[in-house]
Amino acid sequence: MKKNKVLLFGICILVLLPTQVLAQGWRSRTWPTTPEFPPGIDLPVDPPEETPIDPPETPPAIPEDPPDKPVDPDPPSSYFVYTVKKGDTLYSIAQRNKTTVAAILVLNPDIEDPSVIRIGQQIKIPQSSSDPTPPDTPPTGTLSGWIITIDPGHGGSDPGAVNSALNLREKDINLQIGLKLRALLKNLGAQVEMTRETDISMDIPDRRTFSNNKGAHRLVSLH
Repeated sequence: MKKNKVLLFGICILVLLPTQVLAQGWRSRTWPTTPEFPPGIDLPVDPPEETPIDPPETPPAIPEDPPDKPVDPDPPSSYFVYTVKKGDTLYSIAQRNKTTVAAILVLNPDIEDPSVIRIGQQIKIPQSSSDPTPPDTPPTGTLSGWIITIDPGHGGSDPGAVNSALNLREKDINLQIGLKLRALLKNLGAQVEMTRETDISMDIPDRRTFSNNKGAHRLVSLH
């Protein structure tokens, strides 16, 4: 009986001993905490993150005003229609009607080249309300005051160049051209003198003398 009590006591010690050891272990164990620093030493503080600041937006450029477009002059309120004749130019038409080429072009935007007009073309001519419509008279032209001598080459016994196959003689062609040229120059206002108007012979010195005696400003020799 006594032996049984001793055995039971020993078993209790064996059972309780590990429990006490474990309890002591738990009580003596400490967990790591925030490290302590000596007084006077500040804890390192991470700098605050800087929020990037967007650069100021550049204001949009203010567009410059476009250059003023030249304003075409207002077309005249009244005009008359003129029919172009032989020898007419815009300059001569403007002079006769006391206006300018620019004023005529304003009324006639279809004229692209002021130096080119055709016979029979109708052109609007500006006029003031107080001016009567001028009559459609033959032009005086821009050669008024000029004296021009036309000299059809060869003539008479001197035929010049000859084309027998076509029965053409230079003297005849020169005379035909000379007569047509005379009509054109007269239409421009020039005084025209001919060294010959028919098939006659005339020496070269006599042609020059004839032109000088007429006081010609120009001598046109046709060959």
